[in-house]
Amino acid sequence: MKVQKEIISIFLSFALSGCLTIQVSPQTPPFNDSSGPLHSLNYAHELFKKKEYSDAEKTFRYVIDTYSLDPLSADARIGLAYTLLYFDNPKRDELKAVKELEQFLIQNPMHPRANEVKNWISFLNNLNEVKIENKRLKDDLQRLIDIDIETEKKRKETQEEFKEPQEKPIEPPQQN
Repeated sequence: MKVQKEIISIFLSFALSGCLTIQVSPQTPPFNDSSGPLHSLNYAHELFKKKEYSDAEKTFRYVIDTYSLDPLSADARIGLAYTLLYFDNPKRDELKAVKELEQFLIQNPMHPRANEVKNWISFLNNLNEVKIENKRLKDDLQRLIDIDIETEKKRKETQEEFKEPQEKPIEPPQQN
């Protein structure tokens, strides 16, 4: 027990003094990442081309998290946003994509693609507003349809109450 306490105190003293650094990877790479960010980024693009969107998303995130100070992390963030927006991606998520693009601008305000990213953010925010308005209009239309159906039922009921018995129409005699 005493030996364990000594080992822990030595470990803590090294860690607190800065002599011992512990590097924790944000996530385990989905592949052998011995070649650095460019290899990882290219691998993510290959996964995207193979329509392996979930793995591509994970790999783009890995590049962003692991190589956050490398300029290629900006390209990885754009790749991630594009993957999240891609029409064929079954897990497409426009809101997550907007968050990634906004984070891109925060970290890379002078990037050559910053204006393009601003344009995409504006477009996606407008699209989201249109979707919200469209849903509101559909809900309003359904309420109006329900009111119309109810009104028509009441009209028919009222008409039935005041309906007079009708005489049979007189049929003209048949000629032979």
